[in-house]
Amino acid sequence: MRQRLWALRLAVAIVAGALFAVAFLGPAASAQSLATWLPRTQVGPALYRLLGASSLAAGLLLVSVAVLTLLAGRVYCAACCPLGILQDAIRFLARQVPALRRWQDRPSKGRQPPSSQRLVLRWAVLGVTVALAVLGCSTAVVVLEPYSACGRVLTQVGGPSVRAGREVVSAALERFDIYGLAGGLAPITPAAVLGLGIVFLLAVAILAALDGRLYCTTLCPVGTCLGLLAQAAPLRVRFDTPACAGCGLCARRCRAHCIQGTGAAVRVDRAACVACMDCLAVCPTGAVRYGLPARRGGAGPSPAAAGRD
Repeated sequence: MRQRLWALRLAVAIVAGALFAVAFLGPAASAQSLATWLPRTQVGPALYRLLGASSLAAGLLLVSVAVLTLLAGRVYCAACCPLGILQDAIRFLARQVPALRRWQDRPSKGRQPPSSQRLVLRWAVLGVTVALAVLGCSTAVVVLEPYSACGRVLTQVGGPSVRAGREVVSAALERFDIYGLAGGLAPITPAAVLGLGIVFLLAVAILAALDGRLYCTTLCPVGTCLGLLAQAAPLRVRFDTPACAGCGLCARRCRAHCIQGTGAAVRVDRAACVACMDCLAVCPTGAVRYGLPARRGGAGPSPAAAGRD
């Protein structure tokens, strides 16, 4: 069951990531259709439509995501957020480099700021973002909101890269009188726009390669709001502390750095947990599970142990 939850989350994220890639980088017909539909599944664009046009559909989406988060934690962040999926892809690629893999799997003690400091940082960023938006400056929202941020990276950096690659392949094929990829001149991306996109991508890539979902747990305004709701979720990561071997593998592999301690001292920052299910997949003793509190008097972990968070 634990491996199935991890595999399900991964499968949904891969499908969602492919759809976002096609929407921003794919052929015009497919991209236009998906670019019209996909924003309707995202929290940021839905909030824009609700505030700007009083969209009923946008309101229903926001309520649905809020209810889902209240019940099951930040599963939206785990499998539906395009910037989160991009960070996971970068983290996966970074793990193929032995030095970066060792860095990611270093002992958890001291590798992340204390929860109190992280809490202050995430709420400070959200407060500044909201205050600027109220004053009429939406720059912070546009920069930090995950759908806008990911779309900007893919269009400003990925778009020119794809077009350049197509032109190289097209030129090579034309030597053999194959003109299937031949087309008009590709639009030129302004240097300033391309430069800003590269800077943002590099910043996100460095954070993801070194510290996983650090952006999601400290800078993302959507993540901060959903994290507040996730603290009440009955479906969440739980520990059977008697079964814990104290290896710390769950904490080392946690991409949100939300697990601290081992055994009876283990704690989970529920606001930061993005429900990636990595801890379930790597636990060698099955001490980590995702679900409801254990029933009193029933089989399985004791209520005190299972509810440890």
